Amino acid sequence: MTDKILKTLFIFICFFNFSCNAQKQLGYSRRIAHYVDFLREQNTSGVDYIFQLFESYDIVVICERMHPEYTQYDFFFQIVTDPRFAEIGGKIYTEIFSMAGTKMWRRLDFTEDESTVKKVIDSIAFNTFLWPFYYNRNMYNFLTRLYYFNLEQPADKRIEWMGVDDEFLNWYNIRTQEDMGRWHAMHSALRNHTMTNNIHNDFINNNRKKGLVIMNFRHSFMFPEGGWSNKGVPLGYIPSTALFLNRKPELNGRVVNVWLNTINSATRPIPNLPVANGKLDAAFRVLGNPSLGFDMESSPLGEEFFELWRRNWIRHDLSFKDIFHGFVFFNPIEEHRWYQYFPEYYSIPENREEFIRRMKLINNVTDEGRINVSFLDRQIRKEPYPQHRTAERRVNRWLRNN
Repeated sequence: MTDKILKTLFIFICFFNFSCNAQKQLGYSRRIAHYVDFLREQNTSGVDYIFQLFESYDIVVICERMHPEYTQYDFFFQIVTDPRFAEIGGKIYTEIFSMAGTKMWRRLDFTEDESTVKKVIDSIAFNTFLWPFYYNRNMYNFLTRLYYFNLEQPADKRIEWMGVDDEFLNWYNIRTQEDMGRWHAMHSALRNHTMTNNIHNDFINNNRKKGLVIMNFRHSFMFPEGGWSNKGVPLGYIPSTALFLNRKPELNGRVVNVWLNTINSATRPIPNLPVANGKLDAAFRVLGNPSLGFDMESSPLGEEFFELWRRNWIRHDLSFKDIFHGFVFFNPIEEHRWYQYFPEYYSIPENREEFIRRMKLINNVTDEGRINVSFLDRQIRKEPYPQHRTAERRVNRWLRNN
């Protein structure tokens, strides 16, 4: 009997402590109550929300976080490896890597040994990226994971990938200053048109059913009629792949865009602060950071000023619901990680020499001594983004113990 009483008492104490801790964790400012109340009513996971959008739209554009952030690619991988993605005939298109890399990828026929697969993915990553030095491990690892996922699938269930940047973007094609001129042109508004046309042509000409497009920042923006506005005065548009896709006659009204939770890299003087002054992230933390997806319309976030584009860049009065149709929360900002550097690749002499060649072209110099190669030797790093502690403090100030 004594043992039973002690056991019951122990369970009661544990439950009491748990309840107290839970109550402490749920304390929050009344100024985020509308966020918390709204989120309590949501029950659609981030992945399920994307598939709900595919029921009404043919192309879903997700706004990538800052390029180095790694965990977002876990979310993308969950989507494309979900059996529903193959069932709806889904294909993934990414801003990262070019059509030249796509051709390399398509030559893999799932009979190669591991070393051959690695060489192909190395060639895609280090030769068909917009910058001469590729240092983010997320997309590299994503392609590796996708290849080995496909290896286990029947041919009709394999997920197709396409890098959509300009096909000329293969660094072995860029040999002269004239070539560099074309490379620089890709940084202009023409780049969005190029990426749009590459997606559109593949999607329409090959009778694709559904497409998931991963575009960074402004390339994923959509705009209301008249574009940017200030006090009702139209200011026009910022070039955007998502916008241009939706303007294609065959795709008009069939393209939708989604913002994936992240920090705001446009904040000044301190960069990388949470959006909505931390209120959104605080509300999610109150509820245990569930992965959720919902429409911007009629949500508290949708009503917030669209701060991702600073007023001193273009003065405007738009809110989040004016730019994005939907929102997905996947991993709180304290779990976001930059995962970077490839010392194993750049330790090979010919790879270092190729990097120096590219940098000479970019800087229009012949003196190798003027090229900084020190960061090629940086060891692999997986770490929070800069200023993450400041961002977390902004979030925590909306929380309190009861």
